Amino acid sequence: MSSILLQVEGLTIVSDEGVIIDHLSFAVDKSEIIALTGKSGSGKTTIGLAILGMLPDGLHWKEGSIIWHGERSDSIQIPRDSVKWSTLRGREIAYIQQDVFGIFDPVLRIGKQMTMIVRELSGKPTKDIDTALRSTMKEVGISEIDRVWNSFPHQLSGGQLQRCQICLAIVMQPELIIADEPTSAIDKIHQVEILDLLIHMRNQYQIAILCITHEESVVNYLADRIIPLNTTEEKNTERKDQNILRDGMPEMPVLNVEHLGFTHQYGGLFSKEGAKIKDINFRLHAGHCM
Repeated sequence: MSSILLQVEGLTIVSDEGVIIDHLSFAVDKSEIIALTGKSGSGKTTIGLAILGMLPDGLHWKEGSIIWHGERSDSIQIPRDSVKWSTLRGREIAYIQQDVFGIFDPVLRIGKQMTMIVRELSGKPTKDIDTALRSTMKEVGISEIDRVWNSFPHQLSGGQLQRCQICLAIVMQPELIIADEPTSAIDKIHQVEILDLLIHMRNQYQIAILCITHEESVVNYLADRIIPLNTTEEKNTERKDQNILRDGMPEMPVLNVEHLGFTHQYGGLFSKEGAKIKDINFRLHAGHCM
């Protein structure tokens, strides 16, 4: 029995300005983590959108095909079976996009819109969906679930929004997740946590992951195999538990705070004084966590 989940054969995508992707071929095996790498403008995100069947206006499918060999659906391919392929999106193929601050509706609370999305995909009752989402939120490391559930997107951090997005991706138990620059909008401290979470999800649910990234540290930490664009070379890699936080770390002390004081003002027109700090002194040295 073949272990191939997704097969890209001779993919060529063009725009009015020229060729974007030129005869690209690769395969994604079941439960495998692949890193698709390349410089900005090399077409990495375009490949992810092509796999989703969501090429934007101005880009055209010229040659090639993408074939799906999922266990829960017949073998189908795009562009020939575009209508059938659309049923995979969100169910068998999930997408974690780069802009964590732009994926959620700013006027709806997080819990409500996640429920709406899953109900549209699954058709299950709202009560069952809420239970499944809350359980998955806990699994992806979201604390204060009630607060996050009832918050608007702007009230949450990038790391919390990314975990909500990962929750949405895995609650349908897909066979493949496309993760487009999953750490680019997150601070360095939380990047490692998100990468570890993706690895855990792969191991827990045998989900294949296609990670689109230009960051070498992410590739080395996450990927079983590397597919670099603009080259025919394909690489295997062993995941190393290296500390991404130390990449580019300066050797000199990085922060010196002396006699810091601040008084919080609130109340608008009738301003009042709130919390105060005064005479704070400390130094933060490279490689130290305070």
